[in-house]
Order: sequence, then structure tokens, then C-alpha cells
Amino acid sequence: MAIRFDGRVAIVTGAGNGLGRAHALGLASRGAKVVVNDFGGARDGTGGSLSPAETVVEEIRKAGGTAMADGADVSNFEQVTAMVERATKEWGSVDLLCANAGILRDKSFAKMEVADFAKVMDVHLTGTCYCCKAVWAGMRERNYGRIVVTTSSSGLFGNFGQANYGAAKAGMVGLMNVLAEEGRKNNIRVNTISPTAATRMTEELLPPQALALMKPEAITPAVEFLLSEDAPTRTIMGAGAGSFAVIKIIETEGINLPQSEWTPDAIAAHFAEIDDVSKAKALQGAFEQTQKYVAQAAARAGLVPAIHVFGAARKSDVDARDKPGLDDCLCDDNSVHSRHVFAFTTCRRHRRRPRRPDGRRDRSGGGSSRDRRRANAKRRAQTVDGRPRRLEPHAQ
Repeated sequence: MAIRFDGRVAIVTGAGNGLGRAHALGLASRGAKVVVNDFGGARDGTGGSLSPAETVVEEIRKAGGTAMADGADVSNFEQVTAMVERATKEWGSVDLLCANAGILRDKSFAKMEVADFAKVMDVHLTGTCYCCKAVWAGMRERNYGRIVVTTSSSGLFGNFGQANYGAAKAGMVGLMNVLAEEGRKNNIRVNTISPTAATRMTEELLPPQALALMKPEAITPAVEFLLSEDAPTRTIMGAGAGSFAVIKIIETEGINLPQSEWTPDAIAAHFAEIDDVSKAKALQGAFEQTQKYVAQAAARAGLVPAIHVFGAARKSDVDARDKPGLDDCLCDDNSVHSRHVFAFTTCRRHRRRPRRPDGRRDRSGGGSSRDRRRANAKRRAQTVDGRPRRLEPHAQ
């Protein structure tokens, strides 16, 4: 079945030229109502005009689509909020967001002014945050949302002369990681596109032969997929010149060193083993790293069988039957609560004792003082003449 966006409302920022224009035209051609946002400034962010956005809107309307132009500066939260409110008032919702707006102020770090660093961060990273924040409440309320933010190989892999741009684009991945987890229970899926295309932002960086192969329209299919109803979440997709790939951040298996070897010399001696990627994998959350490190340390210490630490993780990623200390701790919001849950302690949210590895309940302790007071009161509440004996309240 073809991917369509009929009945959906999309905002595409930086849509007056290049990639944003291609994304706006593509979404409109598949049925979406599109807010074509563009501040209309120069490549370095100076100036401003609504004309580029209005031109794209006219293209969409001539092709039979529905669109409106908006000149909000994404680095101004009040203007972004007003844009979202306007779209919601006109069309009832904002279901899709493609945060694409950006500027360039390239210089080597030695020559870069602090103001140029801050401005690029404001437009790319802070501007993307503002756009996500402005649509977030509505998406949560409707239990539906698709967001694509834009990173770059300059941030993921590095590029000379783009410290400001690279830092901002690397920050997109961190924003995606957290929003994808927070949005999961409300069917909000957040992904990242890493495009390589011929635009006014790259025309001076690439030779003409390469630019001819790198049409902005070659990126849009990936964005449309990541905005679709059946899109994944927390995925970084690279795209350019008709090539598509998934980019992952991986961590090697690493090693655990005894305390006697907690020295830089020992790390240098073992670095080849630490750097071995043969067992590397992409972690699914921050606490998965903690879990791994603690498990390695527990194994070295001979603890039984190991201490498992869990943070926010999907039910599909966690089999409670195989995890000591996690039994009966899966929450109604389809995640494991973010407090650390150690084996052989009481789950603080559910106030239930976990199971030992042999399947029996651990009776060795744990639980809050309030739980113990309640349990003791219940045991002491004997009936007298058919009435429950009144107990004095415990001191708080």
C-alpha cells in the first residue's frame, strides 16, 4: 500500500528552498496539508523575506495541494508557537513535523567568533527544540505524532571548519533519543535524517559533477517514510544521491578491570581489546550501559547471578521472566519505571518484593517504612466485640 498523508497536517521548516522545499512538495503530493515555513534569510541567517515560502505554497496549490506560508524564525519560541497555533486553528491539528531549517557560518575554530557559534546553535538545535516543544502537547493529547529532525555527517563524523554546525547537528541525535522514549506511550515517533544533497548550503563545498547527482528530491522519500504511520522510532537514516542507510551509535563490549588496574597504563595496555568492535552493539537506552557495566563488575566479584539494573526500557525489549528483580515491575505506561531496580530489593513503585532466581519471593527486607507500618497495623488490627480495634496513627 502506498504511503499517504491524507488528513494529516505537516509543518516543514526551512521549506523555501532546497531540502525543505522538496519535503514540502513531496508531503503535499501525498495528501498532507503543509505549513511551508521559511524565515527567508540568507545562508548565514541574515535578512528575511516571506517570498520563498509563498513561492513554494503557490507550487503546491497549482498541483492541487493545500498549503500556507509562514515566516516564523525558528529561534524565536513565541513565533514558532504562533505558527503552530495558526495551523491548528486552520486545520485542526499538527500531526507531522520536519525540522529542517538551518544556516551556515563556517570558519575554523581558531577564527570563529563566539557569536557565530551561538547563532548556529540557536537556529539548528534550539530552533528544532522550539518546534518540537510547540507541537508536543497537541501530539500527546491526540496520541499521534511523527517528527523528523535533521542531523549531518558533519556532526556525526566531523568536518573541518564546522565546529558550530557539527555541534548543533550532533545534538539532534541526543534530542531524538530522549523524545523518542518520552513520546513512545503517546504514539509519537521521532527520527533523524542525515542528508547529503546539492543545496545553497553545499554548493560551494562540492564539485559540479557531484552536485549533479545529489538532488534534494533524492532525500524526500526517506523523510516521508520516517513521517509515515508505520515509521520506526529512534532511527537515524542517511540519504543522498539515491542511496539510503541506517546509522547507528555502537559501543564495544569492553572489559572490566580489577581495581588494582584502574590506571591509564592498564587502559593503554588493554586498549586493543577495549576497542574490539567484533561484539559491539547499539544500546537502546542510557541505563542499558549502566546495566552492562554493573553486570561485568558483578561477574568479576562473583556475585550471584549478577545485579541487574534497569531504566526506562520497552516491554518488548525486556523479558521479565529472565531478569531477577524485575518481576511484577512493568508499568501500565508500557515501560519499566526509571528508578533503578536492583535484584533482591523491593520495587518502589509497585511495593512488591521481587523473586529470587529460584522463583521464590525474597523475604529478606526492603520496602518503605510506610509499607512496614501498614503491614504491622494490619496484623495488630484484631476485632474486639465484632469491631476492629482502633489503632493510634503512626507518627509521620
